[in-house]
Amino acid sequence: MSSEQSGTVSETVGRQARRDEVAGPPSGVSSEQSSAVTDVRWLDEREAAAWQAVRDLGQPLWTALGRDLQRECGLSMADYQVLVVLSESASDRLAYRELAEATGWEKSRLSHHLTRMEARGLVRRAESDADGRCANIVLTAQGRQVIETAAPGHVASVRRLLIDRLSAEQLDLLIAIGEQVRAAVSGPCAEPAGAANPAPAPGC
Repeated sequence: MSSEQSGTVSETVGRQARRDEVAGPPSGVSSEQSSAVTDVRWLDEREAAAWQAVRDLGQPLWTALGRDLQRECGLSMADYQVLVVLSESASDRLAYRELAEATGWEKSRLSHHLTRMEARGLVRRAESDADGRCANIVLTAQGRQVIETAAPGHVASVRRLLIDRLSAEQLDLLIAIGEQVRAAVSGPCAEPAGAANPAPAPGC
C-alpha cells in the first residue's frame, strides 16, 4: 500500500471513530483501503446510541455537580472525593497508598492535589506509626466541618440531576451496569485492546 493510500485509510478510520459510524467502513473507499479495517467490529445503531449516551452523560453530569459544589461551598469534585473517603475511614485518616487506591488516582496527581488541600487547612500529612517511611493523610477539623456542610447540598444535586429522574428498576439496572463495566476496566476481567475472543478470567 502506498503512503498516499495509507494516509487515506488513516483518515477514514479517524472519521469512523469521530462520527461513530455504525455500518462498517464508510462508503466511497476502495476494496484495498477497506481491507485494512475489515476486522473492526463497528457498532450497530443500538450499540452506537448506548455508547453515545454514556459518553454524553459522564462529563456533563460531573461538571454540573462540580459547578454546584463550587458555587455553594467552594469545593471541587476532586476536593469532595478526597474528603468523603477520609471522613468514611475509621479514624479520619488513611495511608497515602490507601487513599490513592480509594480515589483511583495516580500518585503524582494525588500528591499535587493534597498539597493544595493542605494549604487550605482541609487535610494534613502525618507520619505513620507503623512505617515511618509512609505518610498518613489526616482529615482536619476544618476538613470535617467543610464536608459536613457540603454533603447535604451535594446529595440534593445528585438527586435533582440523576436519582429522582430514574425509576427503581432503572436504578437497579444502572448499578448492575456500573458494576459490570467497572469489573471490565479495573479487575481481572480486563483484556488488552485487540483481543478477539478472550477467555474470561475465573469468576468473570
